[in-house]
Amino acid sequence: METPVVFFTLLASFALLDLGWSMWKSTMCEILRDNLIDLRDEWRDHFARKGLDMATPAYAKLREMLNGQLRYTRHLRFSGFIYTLSRITPDDSEFLDEQTRTAFSACDEETRRLVESIRERSSEAVLRYIASTSMFIVLMVPAFAVARVSGFFARHLRAVIRNTIRFNTSAVECASRAVAL
Repeated sequence: METPVVFFTLLASFALLDLGWSMWKSTMCEILRDNLIDLRDEWRDHFARKGLDMATPAYAKLREMLNGQLRYTRHLRFSGFIYTLSRITPDDSEFLDEQTRTAFSACDEETRRLVESIRERSSEAVLRYIASTSMFIVLMVPAFAVARVSGFFARHLRAVIRNTIRFNTSAVECASRAVAL
């Protein structure tokens, strides 16, 4: 093969890979946005169905959180997200948790359960989006698949990850909004 043919074949291959990656990221972003909009609609429907006042701090707080996540979905990056999470101190996390408890303290039990459910599902959706659009993680999937063959290694790796990363919905909510700032 001649050098120009090889060069243009490689160039075309990289262009197709880049196009595919861009389409994948756009698709995953729209899936995240749809999930967050569905959660926001579920929150509004709950208030409408129960005849609750939509001017309450609880309604505004959760809508603000979901709208913040929606606003910055296109800006979420794995590296920025991890950096922001690493900068949230225990005091910051406690402050965010206290604000959340205060905002939802006047809610009935059913509404509080719904708040926790929506917060967890929105955080999970954001984390799935970040994981599925992170080149680092996507490239690590084959490596993890090889490691999975060795059950001993995989069990210990998961234990280390669980002990290292604590799933804190307040921190995820804060980091997912602050990444773009």
